[in-house]
Amino acid sequence: MRFLSYIAIILSTSSPAAYASGSVSPAQLRKMGDDALSKGDRKGAIDYYSKVIAIEPKNELNYWKRASAHMRFRASEPAVRDLDKAIELDPKMMKAYMNRARLLKNAGDCRGAKADFEKVLELRPGKKGVAGKLETLTRCTQALDDAEASLRTGNCQKARQFLDVVLDIAKESKPARLKRANCAIKEGDAQTAMLDTRFLLQSDKNNLDAIAIRGQAYYLLGDTQIAVNHFKEGLRSDPGHKKLKSLYRQVKKILKASNRGEEALKNGNFKEAAESYLEAINYDPYHPVNNPLFHFKRCESLSKGAKQEAESSVEGKASKTVTDEAVSVCSDVIEGRGGSEFVDLVSFLADARGAAGDWEGAVREWERAMREDPQNRRIREGLENAKRSLQISKRKDYYKLLGVPKNAGEREIKKAFRKMALKYHPDKVSPEDQETAEEQFREIGEAYEVLSDPEKRGRYDRGEDVEVQGGQRGGGFPGGFPGGFPGFMFQQGGGGGGGQRFSFSFG
Repeated sequence: MRFLSYIAIILSTSSPAAYASGSVSPAQLRKMGDDALSKGDRKGAIDYYSKVIAIEPKNELNYWKRASAHMRFRASEPAVRDLDKAIELDPKMMKAYMNRARLLKNAGDCRGAKADFEKVLELRPGKKGVAGKLETLTRCTQALDDAEASLRTGNCQKARQFLDVVLDIAKESKPARLKRANCAIKEGDAQTAMLDTRFLLQSDKNNLDAIAIRGQAYYLLGDTQIAVNHFKEGLRSDPGHKKLKSLYRQVKKILKASNRGEEALKNGNFKEAAESYLEAINYDPYHPVNNPLFHFKRCESLSKGAKQEAESSVEGKASKTVTDEAVSVCSDVIEGRGGSEFVDLVSFLADARGAAGDWEGAVREWERAMREDPQNRRIREGLENAKRSLQISKRKDYYKLLGVPKNAGEREIKKAFRKMALKYHPDKVSPEDQETAEEQFREIGEAYEVLSDPEKRGRYDRGEDVEVQGGQRGGGFPGGFPGGFPGFMFQQGGGGGGGQRFSFSFG
């Protein structure tokens, strides 16, 4: 019969009109709230307790009931508000003081919690366990005071020690976590900042101060794009947030410069790449993650730029300004590096020395890299090339003699040869310069014989010995000028007879 009566009550209160008409008593509403809470229905329980509060706003029990529902589901702030009201209506409700003290302590309000426990002892002197809680809260309030004092003097290291004490006691303290996260960023401790801001954003995803700090943590870790995304997301909520605006602008500049450098390096625009990476470095010269990478990339850009210039140069070398900068930067960047980074940087330095024509230095650098990674194919090939270039550098430079770059084509070589041959034509010089002109003329002929013959040129470029006309190695003169040179003949050996005669018939 009692069960049927209860069902009837539920059915009769299923519409708002039932509450308005007063057909359901406050006790019944409280019972329905209790039943909903026992089933885990937080929304239903709070709804019933709110209705009974509307009917009996001066009954502290109703606020206690609703506070209990909030506490059951870890909703601390509304629970504290209801406990405040319950205590206001009944200043001797000890269980309200006990629960509010616990909630305030967890939230970091150690002074408020301490005052509540002191009130408990006033209501029930000697209550078990309260003295120990007061001792803990005294430590907490002292640590909070010490942390604030340290923060005022800018001593984040000391402040963090005190905030650690506070958070060991008051684990859910949002103000203490925010302060510790901010100090962690200032000290370069991105991991602690990430952990604290994750806690803060789990309870309030729109906490803009936490978003700003978390973005800075990502930036410290080198995740610049993610940092920019965080700042941008925060600015969507509050476009006028000064801290977020400042951080967004600063980090965006660095991201743009590094992206520009990466694109230029990929496209072979090495000068632009090196300048862009230097710009990114200068925006934040002491960044612990980005700058080592930017310095690495700048070294790579300068080295490749020097090598590119050397390959297109008539002399086979890059300008001293370019190579000096590449060698200096790469030498500095190598310091403190290890593993594959060290090997790559030494390789870049070797290429820079080679671009300067310092093949002995290039060989030393490649050997240095080889000791670190003897199985690396690129290093073996680089070392072989440097040794070959060193050998070549000690012989006549046929490309330099003709005034053409090492990647010159057949037509360019032929054109340069004709120009040089006319310049040093023995008929074009004074008698006292005849001997020098003949020697230069002969060397030009050697150069053309080798460079105009694909097989000989290939062997020459590989550092192998090349026989020229007359069975000489690297000497002699070709059998004629391209296209001919009419009516010219001169005799090697000073014109005294017995010398080697050269005949040219340019036409």
